[in-house]
Amino acid sequence: MQPTFETETTSQENNSGQMDVPYNMDIHASAKAGDIETLKLIVNQGINIDLQDKDGNTPLCIASQNGHKGVVEYLLSKDAKTDLVTIDGDTALHLAAEKGHHEVVKYLLDNRADIEAAQEGVTPLHRAAAGGHYEVVKYFLKKGANIEAKTGNETTPLLWAAENGHSEVVRLLLDNGAEIEVKNCEGYTPLLWAMERDDSETLKLLLEKGANVDATNESGNTLLFLAIEEQGSARLVKLLLDNGANMDVTDKDGNTPLHLAVVGADHEIVELLLDKGADTEALDCEGRTPLVRALDWNPCLGVIKLLLDNGASIDNDSATLLYLATLSDNYEVAELLLDRGADINAMEDGESALHMAVKSGYHKAARFLLDKGANVDAIDSCDKTPLLWAVDRNDAEMVKLLLHAGANTEVTLRDSDTLLHWAIKKDDTEVVKILLDKGVNLDARDNYGKTPMHMAAQMGGIEIMELLLEKGARGDARDNRGEMPIHYAAGMGYEKVVRILLDNGVKVDDTASNSKAALYIAARNGHLEVVELLLNRGAAIDASTMSGKTALHVAVQNGHFGVIEFLLNQGAKIDASTEDGFTSLHIAAQKGYFLQEVN
Repeated sequence: MQPTFETETTSQENNSGQMDVPYNMDIHASAKAGDIETLKLIVNQGINIDLQDKDGNTPLCIASQNGHKGVVEYLLSKDAKTDLVTIDGDTALHLAAEKGHHEVVKYLLDNRADIEAAQEGVTPLHRAAAGGHYEVVKYFLKKGANIEAKTGNETTPLLWAAENGHSEVVRLLLDNGAEIEVKNCEGYTPLLWAMERDDSETLKLLLEKGANVDATNESGNTLLFLAIEEQGSARLVKLLLDNGANMDVTDKDGNTPLHLAVVGADHEIVELLLDKGADTEALDCEGRTPLVRALDWNPCLGVIKLLLDNGASIDNDSATLLYLATLSDNYEVAELLLDRGADINAMEDGESALHMAVKSGYHKAARFLLDKGANVDAIDSCDKTPLLWAVDRNDAEMVKLLLHAGANTEVTLRDSDTLLHWAIKKDDTEVVKILLDKGVNLDARDNYGKTPMHMAAQMGGIEIMELLLEKGARGDARDNRGEMPIHYAAGMGYEKVVRILLDNGVKVDDTASNSKAALYIAARNGHLEVVELLLNRGAAIDASTMSGKTALHVAVQNGHFGVIEFLLNQGAKIDASTEDGFTSLHIAAQKGYFLQEVN
């Protein structure tokens, strides 16, 4: 029955003419204190015996909760209702059961209290089981309480007993037929609750009673996973293994129990698993063995040694294992791997441990590997040596380290770019200096005939350009198309680079094999500052290509109005014609939008 609260605060005069205290305070306080005499006096004055306080408690609820059997007997003799509930949905029987008041429970049941009264499925048996009150639970079962009653989240009395660690109540319920594999809505079984509590006594009991040792939670993890990953308890792991827990089961990431144990660097648990025959070569979803995981996460010399002593292979993973071992500065582990036969130059997925260290920027690891004899010029699947990778990463310190170890400076990329070409492309002045000081070839060419000077001009690197010239690089070198660095710089609009080249003796009107001079290229691309510089340095304003086109022709053709105006102001011939007879005016007329400006 739902609570209906009264708020009576009436006071009355007693026979002496004095005012009594409010009844609704006295009746609850007296019930709580077990004060029958005061309670009788209040009841005799006509107060409602089922009066409920702000929490819905009747005097019977309060007396039952506090174990005052005499008060309970008196209230029931006055026809107090047993089915009234508190705001939490508890009857007097719930409250007596929760506190373990066996005699009160018996008396209430003998006086028609509902043994199956439930709010959201919680029965008095649930309360007694959750509180671990063995005798009360036993009496409820004797009286026929539903042992499989379920709450709103599918919890039975057995689940609550296990959740709260009451092993004797668990035994009692099981002996009376409670379902051992019952699950709540979250997938918890009694065994899983015992595991979560690290309750070995209840766990052992449940296993003895036949509970499934490989039961899983809602995430799909077995008890063995929970014992390792969440509890870290060797004691629980041993108990589960002794009861036949499956060591080959995997989680959603493909980890076996051994994978998780080595990640936790728990020597004792790892040893337990290995003693039971755990597979050292099992692969997770990323293809990693327990040995790789051990090194990748938390390298522990003792755990690594255990794995190796129990047959863990290093043949297929030497490169990765050595790389991982050196990352944490744990060189004892790396030494152990080498002592056990790890190949320092092994290639895995096309790269060596040294490649991995260089690409990751781990200088200490690279130094250790080099000191142990790693091949400094090993070539990976990308046809790159460690030195090429160091240049690619703009890692000057690594470049120095590899050069000190004797790395070959003449290696090239697939397009024949040298180290110097690549460093210039990466705009890495520091690495360029290091390579120049090492005496690399200044005139080496890539597949397109470009020298480092061409590359510097194309990239606009002023400081690098000056360094190359200081070391004697040729400013007039030509690529496969006959183009010189000045043509690259003019085409990109790098006025300062063009100036440096001119200052270092490059001729202003030198042309490429297609007879295009720097002025023509700068005008075509609309680079006014470069056009001005070249004309100031004496460039022939009307020089033409093999097809007869001048700088003015291509400026008009591409609509570079500022360049056109400047060229005209400098005296460019507007009537100069191409081999097809086209003047700049003809081209302007073809464009339409441009005729007026040219005129």
